Amino acid sequence: MVKSTSLSEIPKALFEDREVSINRGEYIIRYMIDDGKEVPAMLIKQYGYYAVPQSIMVEIRRGTMPLADLTFLFACYYVASTSNRKSIRMDEVFECITGNWDEIRTRNTAQRFSLTLSNMDTYKRWIKKHDHYIKYFVKY
Repeated sequence: MVKSTSLSEIPKALFEDREVSINRGEYIIRYMIDDGKEVPAMLIKQYGYYAVPQSIMVEIRRGTMPLADLTFLFACYYVASTSNRKSIRMDEVFECITGNWDEIRTRNTAQRFSLTLSNMDTYKRWIKKHDHYIKYFVKY
């Protein structure tokens, strides 16, 4: 993973590659949280990167962010990067997270996702909610 002073590059394969997406949590732990392992070059070459704020990775290393929250933030920034805008829709984020999953796993994630949306203050450093329009924006 290449790092700059304020942004980290995250492999798009997290959401675009079927096998990686199915085992996303394991992939994040192995290649992003546990330092020392390189992201497979073929995945980077095939899918590329997208940027997230370095502050997210800092929270991970401190151990203060659960994997589900990390996945949610990664998905928000992925959706923003693929649409080339900062505004995001939460239905797109949910679809991004669950796109390659089975029905049971998707249903369980839907419950967690509704809890996440009701607790958006947790993510105010990275996601801004525009109350008047019920839109969300990622912050870089």
